Parts: sequence; C-alpha cells; structure tokens
Amino acid sequence: MSERMKKMLLYIFVILLCLGLGISIGMIVNGNQKNNNNDNNSNDTKTETVINPRPDGALEELDKKYEKDYTYEIVDNYFVAYKYDKGSQKYHYLNSFLCGEGCEIASYVHFTYENLDKGLVVVTSSDYRNYLFDFNKGLLGVFDYIESLEIGNEYKYFVVGNDDYTSLLTLDGKELYKLKGELTDTTIAGNEGLDAYMYSINDDLIVYKENDKFGLLKLSTGDKIIPAEFEYLRLIYYGNNKFNTDFVKVKENNKWYVYNIKSKEKSINTGYDQILTIYNNTLVVEDNKNIYFKDLLGNNIINESIKVNKSFDDIDWDWEFLTDDISFKIEDNYIYILDSIYKENLYYSFEDDYIEEDGITYNNILDYISKGGKNIKAYQYDIKSKKITSLN
Repeated sequence: MSERMKKMLLYIFVILLCLGLGISIGMIVNGNQKNNNNDNNSNDTKTETVINPRPDGALEELDKKYEKDYTYEIVDNYFVAYKYDKGSQKYHYLNSFLCGEGCEIASYVHFTYENLDKGLVVVTSSDYRNYLFDFNKGLLGVFDYIESLEIGNEYKYFVVGNDDYTSLLTLDGKELYKLKGELTDTTIAGNEGLDAYMYSINDDLIVYKENDKFGLLKLSTGDKIIPAEFEYLRLIYYGNNKFNTDFVKVKENNKWYVYNIKSKEKSINTGYDQILTIYNNTLVVEDNKNIYFKDLLGNNIINESIKVNKSFDDIDWDWEFLTDDISFKIEDNYIYILDSIYKENLYYSFEDDYIEEDGITYNNILDYISKGGKNIKAYQYDIKSKKITSLN
C-alpha cells in the first residue's frame, strides 16, 4: 500500500472518529436535558400532588359498601385514604401519611372536619399535632392547632397556628396571609376552639390577638382595622347570624365599652359588666345584675330595668338555649329576655322557635305562656314605644 493511500485512510478514520464523538456527546447532552426536564416536571407535579406509597398492612382495595366518594382506615399509625371506583365498585388505595400514635379525625368543641365527598380531613394525634390532609394532593400541613371558620354549616377557611404565627388558609391549603400572634383566642372558656362571636364571614371581620391584646382584622386580607390594644374584643351579635358592623365591644379594666369601628374610638365613656347587643339604635347592657336599655350615648331610654339572677360572664349567655338561665331573642321591633327557672327537661330553641318541657312542645314563648308555662320568666321590650312588658 502506498504512503498516499495510508494517509488518506488515516484521514477518513479521524473524521469518522470525530463524528462519532460529536454524536455521542449530543446524545448525552440531550439525555441530560430530558432527565432535567423530567425532574422539573416531577417537582412541579409534587407541588400539586403527592402520592405516597401504600404502607404495609394497608389493603390495595376495600370491599366496602359505597357511602361517599372517599373513605379511609388507620393502619399502624398511618392514615390511609381510598377512593371509590365505579367500574369495580370498590374503594381503591389512593394516598397515605404517617400521622403518629393515636391519630384520629380531629373532634374539637366547635368542629369536627371530615369531608368524604371532597376528600379533605383534619386529623389529630396523641402528641397534639394536627394535620390537614387532602386525599388527592397529600398532606397540606402540620400545625399546633387547626380551627375552622364556617357560615351556616358550610366551612370556608381554616385558621392554623405554629409557634408564634397564625395563618388563614383556604380549604385547599392555600395560605391567604400569615400573622405574628393569634388570629383569635383559642383558649376561650377553656375550649380549644373559635368563639362564634369573634368572626363574621359575611361581614369580612375577625378578632385577632397580639402580645396578649385583642384587635380586629379584615378577614379576607389581614388588614388591621382596630389595633390590638384591648383586654378583649368581641363582635356584637343580634341574632339570625347577623352582627353589628358599626360597633364592636371592647374590654378595659374589667368593664365593657362600645367602640365605633369607623371613628376608631369609644362611643361612650361608661363601661358595663356586659354589653349584650345593639339593635335599631337600642343598646342593651347588664350591670350589677340588672339589664338596662340605653341610647347610643349611654343614656337610659326608660328608667325601668330587669333584675336578673346573675351577672353575665364573657360568653355565658346564649341566643338559642336556656342552659345558662338567661337568653335573648330579637324579632322585628321586639327584644325578648327569657329568664328561666332551670330544669333539665326544659328546652328552648330560638332558631326553630319552639319550647319543650316535660315532653310537651310549645310553638313559641307566647304559646308557652298562654298555656300556663311558668318556668320561664319572659319580658318583651318594644323598641318603637320604648316599653318593657312582663309577659307572665
């Protein structure tokens, strides 16, 4: 073979070698790019949905009668979620998370959250950790406490807390805002729960607590309407799921005052043992075991008062039940005050407007009195005529 032919073959070999290396490098780069893209897509997916592997001891499918779209079981400290499949007519494994010893659906004084139509639950464990879990998306968060905000029987938000911070979440776990301190006092009356007179979804208001003082927030945004500078603050309720949006009541030196939300100042300088309601410009207060009717400047509308059997604490009066002896109802232009001789077999519901005593049902307070009922002392205040009448 001539020297010229050898040089030509060597030249061709070098060219082919370079081409091969180039193709190999390109394939590696493309492969890495694909892997990176897959990793990124995987991460994107994980932010939306986390499907955890089925724990040992959990079934692949439950042969259980259909009740809701989702169901669950607790296996070896795992909360195991299942979803109903119409084709096989069985519940199939969907998701799980380790919830710790003694985990169960959370049941507090004010709420139990278990929505098996949507696949969303609040779970608690014996170490007082609280879990917000979406059957499809996975664990949305672990908190020191979780409370619900609802309107009627429909849940709208979750209030969650960790350490010194509290957040407002949507039902799918989205954080609307975060606040240093507490959105509400979660230890009121010794209950771990929200008091019904500390928020109104319709009016976009919620009480918050910061540095052991209370103020008022705009619920949807977290804007501070009233700074946290009072011993206590509560919304003023007047029945039918309605609150006064012009005034709240604030507590200072163990007395309650009317506070104007717009002008951000006390409306009157007189404090009372309890402010019960403001309705149609009538202020109803209790002081020294007497109920008074006043105007919004604190002047007595009439000189008469109603003597009651006890002074009111912060939350021991109720618009629906007589279990605390004294109850109220606002209807049209009347305010009714009901003072009961407490009996275990006496029940009154303002919501349904009936009385039951000794197995006999009465349509309302007037029906009860007309038929000789004597265990409820009833008063009627006419807002227009400004008169108090004893109904029995």
